[in-house]
Amino acid sequence: MANPQSKSKIGSRELTAILVLMTTTDIFLNYANGMTRQADEAAWMEPLLAGSLCLLVFLLAEWLLRRYLPGQDIVEAGITAFGHVGGVLVTLIFSAYFLFVTAMVMREFEETVITTVLPTTPIVVVGVLFVLTVWYVAYNGLEAIARLSYLGLFVLIAGILILSLLTANWWHPNLLFPLLGRGPTAVLRGILPASTAFFNVLILVTIYTYTYNPASLRRVGVTSILISVFLMCVFLLAYEMVFSIPQAQEATSPLYTLARQIRLGRFLQRFESIFIFMWVMAAVLKMSMTLWLSSFLLAKAFGWPLLRPILPAMAMASWAISLLPADLASVLNVSDRVRSDWGWAVIFVLPLLVLSVAAWRTRRRRKGGVQGA
Repeated sequence: MANPQSKSKIGSRELTAILVLMTTTDIFLNYANGMTRQADEAAWMEPLLAGSLCLLVFLLAEWLLRRYLPGQDIVEAGITAFGHVGGVLVTLIFSAYFLFVTAMVMREFEETVITTVLPTTPIVVVGVLFVLTVWYVAYNGLEAIARLSYLGLFVLIAGILILSLLTANWWHPNLLFPLLGRGPTAVLRGILPASTAFFNVLILVTIYTYTYNPASLRRVGVTSILISVFLMCVFLLAYEMVFSIPQAQEATSPLYTLARQIRLGRFLQRFESIFIFMWVMAAVLKMSMTLWLSSFLLAKAFGWPLLRPILPAMAMASWAISLLPADLASVLNVSDRVRSDWGWAVIFVLPLLVLSVAAWRTRRRRKGGVQGA
């Protein structure tokens, strides 16, 4: 099978940065208010529980790869499990999902930028700038995305922690009670929708073979999940201590709304313009990575030796899909229906199914070879 990225190699730290950015960027969109609608005061618990689920799935996937499928990625494992046709179909599902995520994130950021920062700018202008930037970053390949993510990770971590701490004078810890919100049943029901932010398993089983040290897969996965969970919980705790539940559920841009609350005296306020840089940086890197992953999986599924020629078409396709919903409410509705209702099946269940079947077939083949000998 042709490999369109055979010469790309990234370090373990860069891969960790990619995974953390891919996960935590969701808190800039509707993740925070979505979790407050699901669990009320217990919204900060949702990423903790979802991260625990992601960690369990990842450890099982990592064990299957290490024990039975060394050196194989999800595409090769799919072919091992279901044959060439079945493997291609599974790969196309992953590719389509990443393309859908690119489109929805693009439209959500476009709408949020227009609503909060550039209210008189046509959405086409903002969209063109996003598409060109995302395509250019993705065009430079996995190594470029990894290096930018590693640099951006420090900005992201510092930004989230500083933003949360600078709102301390608005904190009201009593807003976190009752501790379980609407009860443990509502909290448990929110685990699967909350887990759709964690791309760690699917991304790792797709690109871990392009690291300098593939044996570091377990360390990269565990570290990225723990950092992501910590940042998301910190942000949600600050968000919920500043806003009451009705206010938290109505905000369309939690990060921007929270940043506008920062007031440290007469001359230290309106800090949201500083955090917009972090906001846009994280969005561009996430969309670049999902666009690259969608194109990479498509190219590898059909055995195309080059990735770059299809990137412009994939970028335009994502932009076209992003413009299909009529407004922001429609975007959020479509995103919730697809990602919240079925995203966990694509990023957790399907990769685990592929690896399990591939491992079972490999084990049977090995036993048959031993018995034949």
